[in-house]
Amino acid sequence: MKFSTEYEKEHIIFVMGDLQRIKPLFDIVSPSFYFKQFKKVTMIFPDGAKPQWRKPLEQLSTLADKVIRMDTFNEHGCYLPINQWFWYSGTNKDIDFAFYGATGIYPERKRTIEYLRENGISIQHQFMQDMMEALRRTKVTLNFGNCLSGDTDQRKWQIKGRVWEAAMAKCVVIEPRNPETVKIFTDDEIVWYDDMKELPSLVNLLMNDYCRCESLADRAFDKAKQYADPSIYWERLLN
Repeated sequence: MKFSTEYEKEHIIFVMGDLQRIKPLFDIVSPSFYFKQFKKVTMIFPDGAKPQWRKPLEQLSTLADKVIRMDTFNEHGCYLPINQWFWYSGTNKDIDFAFYGATGIYPERKRTIEYLRENGISIQHQFMQDMMEALRRTKVTLNFGNCLSGDTDQRKWQIKGRVWEAAMAKCVVIEPRNPETVKIFTDDEIVWYDDMKELPSLVNLLMNDYCRCESLADRAFDKAKQYADPSIYWERLLN
């Protein structure tokens, strides 16, 4: 593989959740050789990467000049920027309450959704190909701030990407109290609960208080924009 001097001066940024997409490249050339072709290498990857990829990603990160972990709080806040065409822009909010994501390997998520329905709360649960479009249409979304399956004592807390996406879509987030999210957001921007039994009343209060929902969504949007706006994010990252 031949590299020109033009490439040797560039700053390359890798964003990885696993190694599947980049593995074919490293089957041809060693990571250390490849990284040396660039003036600077930054790696962005999640603390909550799949177990089979976590160790290889950690090893690969030792070759980078700068490493940013997506999930936990860092000086960059948001793990990735959100382009303006994904932001809320007056979309009709025709979905009251929803959870978008998997439940199969996450018993807490499944239990919580079942509990809400058993207690008279209507919640949509579905996968959406266009997550941002769904969030722009949704008034309130349920989120879970841990990346491991299992019970409470097995949680690895993180600021989920869903928090940033929902905030930029002006969709109110309700999630278990999260020691990572509170480092950036306040209870004027996100709704937290300490026990699943609190949820039905919290959701009912939100559904019946349009002004509070609007205030939470506006405040969360303003806060998230300070981190997720691409012009702000990349300037902070690259400087």
